[in-house]
Amino acid sequence: MQPQPGDFCVRPVPGIAGLGIAAGQWLNGEGWSKHDHAEIYIGGADENAPWGLTVSSYPNRQGIRALTGPPDGVRGAVWSSGAIELTFEQRTGIVKWCRENFRVPYSEMDYVALVAHRLGIPVPGLRAYIASTGHEICSQFVDTAYLLGGGIHLFSDGRWPGDVTPGDLAALVTAA
Repeated sequence: MQPQPGDFCVRPVPGIAGLGIAAGQWLNGEGWSKHDHAEIYIGGADENAPWGLTVSSYPNRQGIRALTGPPDGVRGAVWSSGAIELTFEQRTGIVKWCRENFRVPYSEMDYVALVAHRLGIPVPGLRAYIASTGHEICSQFVDTAYLLGGGIHLFSDGRWPGDVTPGDLAALVTAA
């Protein structure tokens, strides 16, 4: 199924960065996941981005990026297309939210916070830190965009707001 604006994907990240993210997910109790990055497709194909644009949180705050090939050709990607049904209004809201919030900084410390939560370490303010939208890992960005832009709770298992990794999103999509 061809991704539509508002759909997200989770995909591998090559090299040392991907290994670091995989280690963070492993420490978070998820085992080794091949899905290290999450991003939302927002459409916008033009001469500069013939396959459209995606949005996520990145270390350099440049959250809007052109796809380097067709969406169905992103190596190792799993798309939410068809697995999570969205209305036109939800898609529009998610894309609007992404365009307004694409400069959310990436935060490696969010992985540390997620691991502390999993291990039950009583860190004061931990829940608020994980839920904060002022700094996020890529999967938190997707979860926040779906909630605040589309009104969609991706997880109904009682987890804390922001307690989501790329592996969690991959499991959600592949289970649907």
